[in-house]
Amino acid sequence: SDGTKSYTHSLLYTPPKKTTPRRALVAEDDRLLVTKYLFLLMEQMQPCHFTEEDRTGGRSKVKDNMDVGFPGLECKHCTGKAGFGRYFP
Repeated sequence: SDGTKSYTHSLLYTPPKKTTPRRALVAEDDRLLVTKYLFLLMEQMQPCHFTEEDRTGGRSKVKDNMDVGFPGLECKHCTGKAGFGRYFP
């Protein structure tokens, strides 16, 4: 092994596909469970996965300690702008 971690478990990592629309984080049924603010905020987000471009793009603070494929969230309006609007908790 080259020392990198592999996120192959189906719940942790699904390889991103450019042609497949992203899955919504919230459903209409969730609206009654959270505040209006939180629902609106989460409506603007979508799942994403860490890429090599995220290491250098934008305001990314994640440089060396994140593995490619690590799941995170991104603003659906910032899609395609590496490092901007992408969060990896």
